[in-house]
Parts: sequence; structure tokens; C-alpha cells
Amino acid sequence: MAMNKKSKRRLVAMQRILIAGILLFSVSLSVILMFRDRLSLLLVSNVQTELLDITRQNSMYVDRKIAGIFSSMEYVARDLAWSRDGTARRVRYLTEVNNFTRVGAVDIYGRGLEGPDIRMTDFPGIKLSLRGERKVVYTKRTAFDNLNAMVFSVPIQMQGFIMGSVYGILDVNALKTMFNFSAFDGNDESFIIDAEGRMFVQARKWELARYMDSYLAGWQQPDAAPELVRLYTKVRQNRYGVERITMPDSTQYYLACRPLSSVSDLYVLDVIPTYVVQERITGILNSVTFILGIMLLLLLGGYGYSEWRQLKSQERIYDLAYSDALTGLGNLEKYKLNMLELVRKNQLKALAVIVVNIRGMKAINDFMGYKFGNTVLQLVADKLKAGCREGESGYRGNSDMFYLMWRGCDRGELERRLRELLDGITEVYAHKEGSRLYLTAGVYIVRLEDFVSEEEKRKQEIASAVEGQLNINAMPVEYGGMALDVDESWPMDVAGNARLAGKQIVQQNCNAVSFFDEKVVKKMKQEKALEDGFQAAMQNGEFVVYFQPKYDVRGASPVLSGAEALVRWISPEHGFLPPYIFLPLFERDGNLETLDRHVFELVCRQLAAWRQEGRQLVPVSVNVSRRNIAQGRRFVDEMERTMAKYGIDKELIELEVLENDASVDEDTLITFLRAIKSSGFRIAMDDFGSGYSSLGLLYGMPIDCLKLDKGLFDGWQEDMPDSDTSLVRHIIQVAHETGRVVVAEGIEQKYQVELLRRFQCDYIQGYYFCKPIPADEFAEFMEKERL
Repeated sequence: MAMNKKSKRRLVAMQRILIAGILLFSVSLSVILMFRDRLSLLLVSNVQTELLDITRQNSMYVDRKIAGIFSSMEYVARDLAWSRDGTARRVRYLTEVNNFTRVGAVDIYGRGLEGPDIRMTDFPGIKLSLRGERKVVYTKRTAFDNLNAMVFSVPIQMQGFIMGSVYGILDVNALKTMFNFSAFDGNDESFIIDAEGRMFVQARKWELARYMDSYLAGWQQPDAAPELVRLYTKVRQNRYGVERITMPDSTQYYLACRPLSSVSDLYVLDVIPTYVVQERITGILNSVTFILGIMLLLLLGGYGYSEWRQLKSQERIYDLAYSDALTGLGNLEKYKLNMLELVRKNQLKALAVIVVNIRGMKAINDFMGYKFGNTVLQLVADKLKAGCREGESGYRGNSDMFYLMWRGCDRGELERRLRELLDGITEVYAHKEGSRLYLTAGVYIVRLEDFVSEEEKRKQEIASAVEGQLNINAMPVEYGGMALDVDESWPMDVAGNARLAGKQIVQQNCNAVSFFDEKVVKKMKQEKALEDGFQAAMQNGEFVVYFQPKYDVRGASPVLSGAEALVRWISPEHGFLPPYIFLPLFERDGNLETLDRHVFELVCRQLAAWRQEGRQLVPVSVNVSRRNIAQGRRFVDEMERTMAKYGIDKELIELEVLENDASVDEDTLITFLRAIKSSGFRIAMDDFGSGYSSLGLLYGMPIDCLKLDKGLFDGWQEDMPDSDTSLVRHIIQVAHETGRVVVAEGIEQKYQVELLRRFQCDYIQGYYFCKPIPADEFAEFMEKERL
């Protein structure tokens, strides 16, 4: 029944589209018929204008050619006015330049200065030139060669006196090469006609010229064809004209005519058959019809698309609600819907939910731009989708996180598939972009017992889906004989376990896969609780400073010479926390930078309090983390302000930097140490020997004290050979040779003290003398040691 209704809706939509198409076609056809004649007239007018433009260009070209001939003749006339020598050479020059059939020069009586004598009556143009004008006259039959020619003449003048004339005779056939302009693919023809309509120069087509010559003869006569009379009248009145004529054989032509400016009674005529014009008009009309047809199709397509959109609106809304626009994968809502669907169908067995995360996606967006970042997301999404088998699916979560629902509970097989998939993505990215892209995958194999309800034992059936949404409430449901707490948040709880598995990964420069581990996750949650409690602990004063004494062992007996400030966290919730528990967490999340400043101020405050009590003070060493080292001078200035606030001298503060920091960024560390040194602080390198130790660092860093790490002494035993202690002995020797003092940390046994004193170690710190103690106990300890 539903399918029938759907078919009916589609049939109605198709009927609407068909009716709209018929209406649009009818309107379009009416518009074409209505405006066809007007469009034809417009196009004919355009063609006539184009023809007139061709005649204008041709006449201008002929006039320029004639002007050039006059220029060369005047040049020769000026030379002849001053000297008759070389007359023959000058005449030859005119012949070569202008293609004259005959060239000559005569005096004012017609006697030949160069060439034969002439009778002025035979050459009216030459006679006029003796009046001081340059002239060109068309002559049908010249007295010399019986040619249709144009006779050019210019006066020979000297100091205002006319001495004769230079003339040149040009065969009119030479003007054929002057018709260079055409706009109808060579279908038009240009001519030169005289005032009587006689055609004596044609460009290309001789037969058309002869045909036109017989038709145009006497075009200026009143009894000529009406269209010729109109053309002649237009030319005489407006200096141009265009007409359509019908020849005796019923062929039709368009004629455009314009007189030459430089020669009287000569005209440029351009002729084109009307069928050429009609072909052009037909082509334009066909183009217009084609465009209207395209518009009609577009309108029909638009209307049909609108109908189809209306028909498919529910499906489109569904797709928009449950798919990611960038990658084409399903979104989180689709993931949740499918997970709940699996619950409804009892298909949770052998299901693994995987969360894939792109490492450094924020850096990619920041440094390469969001457009490039979107390309990366699309690449990863395509590969993840391709890696899914039948019955498996992929989704995009927030930002750079993807979700996979795979089948299987074999960890080895899942890890193999995931590593192949992640490595494949990395290789493709490296090939395209020339750099590496790393991903992590957290895997949670769905275990029903993780979601068993302990409080609710009732069973209920899962409601069926209503319009794409499952009616799942928070009541427990039975699945495989177990009561599960399942609601719309349950799928995200499952994905949360996969995300927690991914957070267990610590490797940075490789693809990694991690499976959900309850113990590890519990530890992560505890660490997260510590991180979240930092600000409250700062405000409540839960961080306190312990002091571990440091002894000078260079004399006959050890003497208290200082202490190291060590932070402890005394939490009402978590109890007493040593630094190895919380310091790595705070270094990871950035809180260690704040804690450093807090401890430094607590030390200054305590020193000021002891001084106020009249106690004799000893120098205190304070640790500085790498985040504050990176701040350089700014951190040093802040320490100086804190010391000034409590009136503490720099002799009472020694700053300790970790030896491990040197291996991270040596240049940054050296810059920081120089800033400290220039401010007057003493500097100690802490935990030397615990990491990437290098004695070469001693020569480049401005440090005053070397603190040897406890690990250098853990392997010592009584009565051991000297070779086992040679490393420490040589380190102490090198430190002394470079002007540093040495502190041995973590010393717990008497024989260790004796060996170090024999090696001339300067100071010792460790449980052998005293463990770290609170400030009040250390105050009493100082008084006791002074006594």
C-alpha cells in the first residue's frame, strides 16, 4: 500500500512536469514567432551597417593609397624645382614606388621636361595642377595608352612661381589589391564605379562584376530601377547608402556605396548576396532558438528537480541529519542510531567499536590552513570506509575523530587489520604530501557485562523504530539473559571506552593501536581527577614545601650548608601525594608552569618568615621546569619581582634545571641560563647522569653546580673495585677542572659518603643525613645543627 502511494505521488509529479513543459514550450514558441520579424529587421540593419563599414574602410584605404602617391610625387616635384639633373632617375623612382604605367614632367606650356609633349586639353587634371593644386582625375581612355586610368599630377613650384607639373598615369586595375576588408567569409565583393554606374575595378569575381556593370549602368538616371535611384540619391545626399536590389534573374543582393574623397565621381561599392545575409540571420535565429530551448530545458529541469526534492524531502532530511557533509560518512547521530538498532536486533556479539584519531590535526589546520585540513580528513575518511567489510561501517565524530563498527572479537586479527589500514593511510599521505601522518586507534570489544544493571532486574522489550528514531528509554532491557541499562546515551558510553583505550597510547611518531584495559583506564581516571583538582588545590593551599638538607663534606666533619625545596601535595581527598605522582601530570597539561611559580613564592615567603624570626638562613635550591625555561627573560624578571617582594637576597636562592632539559633544546636552555647568570643567580644542573648526559655540556653552559643523580650510586657496594666508581670520580674531576662544585644526591649509606669524600665531592644530599621534612621541622633542624 505504501509503495502504491509512493508511485502515485511520483505519477502526479511527472504529470505536473509534463504540463509545465508543454506550457513553457508554447510560450517560448509564441515569443519566437512574435519577435522573429523584428529580430530579422534588426539583424538586416546590423548587416547593412556592417556593409557600410566595409565600404568606409575600403574607401579610406584607397584614399590613403592616393595620399601616399601624392606625397612621393611632391617630393620629386620639389627636387625638379631646384635642379633638372637626374630627372630620368626621379621619374623611374615614381614608377617603381607607385606602379605607374607612365610618368613624366611638363612645363606650363605642355612641353616635355621628361617624356613627350602633351596637349592640355587631353589632360584636364594636369592643366588644373598648373594652377597650384594637386589633382587626380579618372580618365577612361588616356591619350598615351588608351587605358582606363587615374592621372595624378602635382605642380612644380619655386618661390611661389609655377614652373610645370609632374604627372603619373595609374592603371585602375592596380587598385584591385586595395580591397582588403571583408566580414562575410569572402562572400562579399568590392568594386569601383564611376558616376554613370560603370564598373572598371573589381576585387575578385569578374563574372559578378560584368553582371553588375550591365545592371548599374545609368544608375543616376531617373528611369533606372527604383532601388538604384534610391541608392544614388542616398549617396549624393549622405555620402553613403545601402539598398537591397533584385536582378533580372530574381537573385537579390545588398549594395553599399560610398564616394572616394580624393577622386571626383568615383565610388566604392560593396556587394553581398542576400542568401549570405539570410544564412547569417538564420544562424542567429537558430542560436536564439537553441538558447531558448536550453532555457526551456533548464526551467523544466528546475521544476522537475523541485518536484523531486519535494517528493524526496523526508529522505533528504534523514541524510542531512545522519551524515557528515565533508566526508560523506555517517555522523555521531547515525552511529548512535545504528548501535541502538543492533541492540534491538540482538546483534551486539562479536562487535568492536573503534575510535581513530589523527595526531596533530590542530597543527595541520593552524599551519597548513583549514582547506588542507579538510583534504586530510577526506583522505582518511575514504580509506577508513574502504577498510570496512560487509556489515561494518564508519562514522565521523567531532573534529579529527572517526568511529568504526567492525565485526570480530579476536584482538590479533583486529590489530592486524587496523595496523594495515593506518599504515596504508600514512603511506598514501606521505606519497601525496611528502610528510608523515600518524593515527591512533582505540578499540573496545563490546562486553555486555560492562553494562549490566545491578539495581534493575525487570525486563522489557525494546520499542520498535518510529520514523527513524528508536524509542529507547533509560529502563533496563534484557539482552542475552542480562539486564542492560540502555538509553540514547549508551552508544556514546561504548565509544567512550574506545576513546579511553586510545588515550593509553603514548607513542608519538608512529601509528598505534590500543585495546580497552580496565586497570589502565582506572589509572587514567585517577590521573584525570588529579589534573582537574589542581586549581582547587592551589586555592586551598594543599601544595606545601618540604626541605631536604644539603651538607658540605669537604671539611673534617659534614656541615649543613643549604637545602633543596621539594613540593608535596597534601590532599583531603587523595591524602599525602609525593611529587613523582603528580608532577608528570602537571608537566603534561601545563600546570607545572604555574606550580613552579607558586613553589618559588612559598620558598621566598618561608625565608622571609625565618628571617623575621631571627633565624640564620641557608641557601635553598628551587627547581625550574622546561616550560618556564622556554619563557627565558620573562620568567627571570618575575622571579626577581617575587624576591624583591619578600626582600630575599640572590645569595639565598639557587635555581636547578634538569639535565634532561638540555637534551630537549640546548639553545633555549643556554639562553635561559645566561639570563639567570646575568641576573646574579647561582645555577645547578639537577639529575646529571639520569638522561642524555654529556660532559661536553659543562664547557658551554654557565652553571655553578653539578648535582649527580641517585642512579649513579645505586649500584655501589662496599669493597667494590675502583673501576666501578671511576665514572663518578672522573665526573667530579672534570667538574672541578671547569670550576664547578659537585653535589651527590640520594646518598643513603655511610660507605657511599666515605667514597665521595675520598673523591673530593663537595656536597652530599640524601637520607643518610636527613629525608625531606616540613618547614617547621627544618627550622628546628637548622637550629640544632648550628648548636
